[in-house]
Amino acid sequence: GDPYQITVLGNLVWMGANVGSSSGKYYTVQNDIDASALVVWNSGAGFSPIGTGGTPFRGTLDGAGHVISHLIINRPVQDNVGLFGTVGGSGVVKDLGLAGGAVTGNEITGSLVAMNDGMVNGCHASSTVTGTGPGTDQTGGLVGWNNGTMSNCYATGAVTGTNYVGGLLGWNAGTVSGCHAT
Repeated sequence: GDPYQITVLGNLVWMGANVGSSSGKYYTVQNDIDASALVVWNSGAGFSPIGTGGTPFRGTLDGAGHVISHLIINRPVQDNVGLFGTVGGSGVVKDLGLAGGAVTGNEITGSLVAMNDGMVNGCHASSTVTGTGPGTDQTGGLVGWNNGTMSNCYATGAVTGTNYVGGLLGWNAGTVSGCHAT
């Protein structure tokens, strides 16, 4: 439909599989989603991030204040790891929460967005985030690397990494306003 209605974990998987055609598309989350089944997906690697550096998410996802709980991503040798691996310049993720769960990636890791070139607004996370990269791994509680805009967001989970590690974001080259981390 228009907008695409996200109601179950499988709809998020579908978004990832079709990320190349996300430009100009609208997605709304209709209800809270329990992602605890991910612990056994992909031989223990869990959820596969939506978007990559070469094929970023370029649509608009409106979480409508809903929460995805128990997101599991365990990809310690993969870069750009988060619910969204890469959000492109025209991409928007807004009003979405992540509760609990654990996200592990190599370089550029964030619970919600690994690499943000677009806009993240009104989002929050309480996930545990781990960056395993030996170099400049850019690990953040909500966003790993921000080149875009972040506003009215917060993160409360534990964050661990090697370099450029932060409770909210790991590296910022964009704009951040009205955000905090505990």
